[in-house]
Amino acid sequence: MRLRTWNVPLVTFLSGGNTVLLKDDEEIEAFIKMMASLGIDSSVLNRRDNKFPGLLVEFNNGKGTTWWNGTKSYPTIGSAIQASTEWFGIAPFNWTDINIA
Repeated sequence: MRLRTWNVPLVTFLSGGNTVLLKDDEEIEAFIKMMASLGIDSSVLNRRDNKFPGLLVEFNNGKGTTWWNGTKSYPTIGSAIQASTEWFGIAPFNWTDINIA
């Protein structure tokens, strides 16, 4: 794990300050395991429709884990990324940004 003292992407993600783009099933499963190691149940992501070419994930401490793309509001990964970038003011993180392994 890389040690940092400020601007830690995982902390930003966990505090509701951004989304994370998971590119494939392997990253999604690794994400679920990492979150479980932190005591956070993200198994809701197992209910995703596997036809997505990626998954844009958000965590809210009061609401849990959800995904943006594949919904009525954001049917494609592109529309979800654009909306997330506009909402948070920065591009979504990727798996390597937040992975603590």
